[in-house]
Amino acid sequence: FIEKALSLARQQGFVSYITPNKFLSAPYGRALREFLLTKHSFEQLVDYSSVPVFEGASVYPVISILRVGQKFSEQIEVMHATAAGTDFSLKQLISTNDLRRFPENIWGTVLGPHTGLCAKIYGISKTLENVASVQATSTAAEADEYSAYVYNQNGKAHGMKLVNTGTIDRYVPLWGTVSLTNKGEKYEQPILDVRKVKRERAELYATPKIIFAKMAKIIECFLDSDGSFASLNTNCVFAPKDGLTPKFLVGLLNTKLLTFIYRQVFAALKMSGGYFQFQAPQLRLLPIVEPSERMRIAVEQLVDQILVLHQKLAAVKTPHEQESLRRQIDATDGQ
Repeated sequence: FIEKALSLARQQGFVSYITPNKFLSAPYGRALREFLLTKHSFEQLVDYSSVPVFEGASVYPVISILRVGQKFSEQIEVMHATAAGTDFSLKQLISTNDLRRFPENIWGTVLGPHTGLCAKIYGISKTLENVASVQATSTAAEADEYSAYVYNQNGKAHGMKLVNTGTIDRYVPLWGTVSLTNKGEKYEQPILDVRKVKRERAELYATPKIIFAKMAKIIECFLDSDGSFASLNTNCVFAPKDGLTPKFLVGLLNTKLLTFIYRQVFAALKMSGGYFQFQAPQLRLLPIVEPSERMRIAVEQLVDQILVLHQKLAAVKTPHEQESLRRQIDATDGQ
């Protein structure tokens, strides 16, 4: 509809639409963003994402004002609406040069005040897909099929420990601690019989990897250092290169900084309740700094400390000891 309207309007004319904001960040909007960037001008965006404009509809709308046939302007004017109306005090002028620094012309940062900061970070980083492999651990069809091969351990030898979004925390799996729910069934110590899955999936599960929760408010991932976990409906990172190590990556990916960037860049993909889906197409575009040897070692040492504290936390029973260890984990994580 946007393309058609631009083709019908006269040169230097204006087109304005109310749409969901998802085209700013979603993969399916990539071609549209490129089309606007090279052929037309994005003059103004009015963000109504925080206002319940349409009763009964879970949508985050924006108003886009476009100019026909004019090369992309140097700045986009962005205004944010509140329940009381459009707040002109929150007006921003966002540099299109900053927007060009983002991979796939993602414009989600225009919904917040940190486009310039995020652009600087991308300017000194590589994307995750350029330093490691990023892949889903199953398709939806496979996850449905493999559900028939899940059982509780109960002393059975065949299979691998199984995790999913609900049993993944930052740095650690919750296998055996939190029950896994799959197809309405609960498993205390879930095992997947990998003899029955596709060969390429079994090989992936046996690979050292970082496994991500698929739906969460923050990035939650842990390092499966010896390839002992299978996983359904999640995503993983493996085979790092350019001198990066899995332990460094899991430390970096779990930082508040990477969650902050994800929330800014993919702001238009936020779901109700503040949740995000951490899927492979988005994870591939996270910025990864090339560390010095000193930085890499420091991060790995912090990860080791956090893992030790998590082991202690799992062993203690009293609330006081648990709270003390959680504070230590938070303090170490904050470094």
